[in-house]
Amino acid sequence: MKKKILWMVASVAIVFGSIYVTALNAPALFGSGGGAAHQLLMPGPGRYAAGAPEKFDGKFLYHRTWEAFRDFHKELADPANMAKFAEWEHKFDTTDDLKTEEGTDRAIKMMRDSLGQRFDYYLTPEGTKSEQQQVKSDLVGIGVQVSVKGIDEQRKAFGEEFKARKKAKNPMPKEEIVRRLKAMEQISPGHEMVVVTPVEGSPAFNILKKDDIISEVDGVSLEGKTLNDATNLIRGKPDTKVSITISRLNEQGETVKNTYTFTRKPIERHAVHVKVVDNKAVIKVDDFMAENLPEDFAKAVAKADEKNIGIVVDLRNNPGGALSSVLDMMANVINRGELMLQIERVPGTNVILYNETHVQNGFMMTVQRTAANPDRPRTQAGERPPLLLKGNKPIVVLINGGSASASEIFAGAIQANKRGKVVGTPSIGKGVGQVVLQLPYGRSAHITTFEFLPGGMKSDWIGVIPDIEVPITPEDIKAGRDPQLDAALKQIDEEIAESAKRAERAKQTLEEHHKRFDKSLKQQREMDALPIGAEPPDADDEECEE
Repeated sequence: MKKKILWMVASVAIVFGSIYVTALNAPALFGSGGGAAHQLLMPGPGRYAAGAPEKFDGKFLYHRTWEAFRDFHKELADPANMAKFAEWEHKFDTTDDLKTEEGTDRAIKMMRDSLGQRFDYYLTPEGTKSEQQQVKSDLVGIGVQVSVKGIDEQRKAFGEEFKARKKAKNPMPKEEIVRRLKAMEQISPGHEMVVVTPVEGSPAFNILKKDDIISEVDGVSLEGKTLNDATNLIRGKPDTKVSITISRLNEQGETVKNTYTFTRKPIERHAVHVKVVDNKAVIKVDDFMAENLPEDFAKAVAKADEKNIGIVVDLRNNPGGALSSVLDMMANVINRGELMLQIERVPGTNVILYNETHVQNGFMMTVQRTAANPDRPRTQAGERPPLLLKGNKPIVVLINGGSASASEIFAGAIQANKRGKVVGTPSIGKGVGQVVLQLPYGRSAHITTFEFLPGGMKSDWIGVIPDIEVPITPEDIKAGRDPQLDAALKQIDEEIAESAKRAERAKQTLEEHHKRFDKSLKQQREMDALPIGAEPPDADDEECEE
């Protein structure tokens, strides 16, 4: 299945397959009245990998990658930007850069960075393979979720610096933005690879623990490697061995180093985890990548609607994933409203499309406009995913500085449609989406081709601002406290109490109105029964006051 994806380089990776997606069909312009869609006449996304010489050809790879960016990148719909980018087409023709794989990869990254988009990526064969594995629910590895220590703090500091420089009219150059964001994925002293959580039932489950520092894999130091490089070392074929060296604090506060050998096993990855707290379902969603995600989420919501008084959807540190998944999941909990506005370039053209996705009773609808003809919308409707959280059952969404992309669409749509409250800290502000194109020699590229506005609200560089901001401190984490979750659960209680209060007041009002009507009707009947010419009785004081 080919998907459009919303993805960021993850602060969290899964060792049994890294954060990822697949390729995209070019967007279709559809006719009004629900007619059949027709594909634009343009190069298909698979053509960039086709026809490569058997022996590595750096010039062929570089040119095909340049063409992919030329055809798909949103910023290159602007003729002025395209003119500048055209200078890169033959920039390395007379140099030695394209004679080796390393030199070609470096040249392509320079070309990519010239566009200044912080979420464009070019992946080597190893990165491409690991990302393709991430989409599958059955993966091979030791089953542990990892991150780079302190990455959330780095991002927060970077965001504050970015805003301060912008306010001081000394904006950060695009090249510096790209460089620094990518550097945050680098493993270094003070920023080691740490265990977030082992996966239940996996080889690592009863051995590795949260906050273990992984320093070596099969005796190879991880210092200087990216998170993706490190996870690639841990993954491998089923029933093969891998040794992991970790550092952990003992009960005396001393750092103890140990090496464990694991046998890699196929692991069914589920991104949805449910726990019940005070009769409220807390649904944790790790990412929007796994193929079984929509089904798992729908089951969790349906069960919570039946058995629990409200739900918390925990999207903290969720890096995003497939657009199709998040649209289905929003339709499970939002009865009607605008889910998102998507502004995208039609590949190979200068055409910009504005696609609004709405959900209504019984159907889902897309309204499409072009920048050239905004007053001539085209519509397409289809069957919607089932609404599983019925009535006004409370829903609260948890986010933080690690929530990105599809997470921001979900949280933003809940907020914009007033379906529920958002609690936590502002999200990362990744309001753009990428297509993933396969390139020659096992490479691939993430190319920014659209911007999304959750519920119609701008989110790129801004993120989703919670209705209730609740920070979480290192002291909270050390003490095992979760004030953000506590605030979300409290919000559900308050909404239930307020709803009960309104229901009780409505019942009282109904009874009062019926009582007044019955009294008025009785008086009218008494008057109707009087002889002709008789004086009506005086109204009582209560009626006179009214």
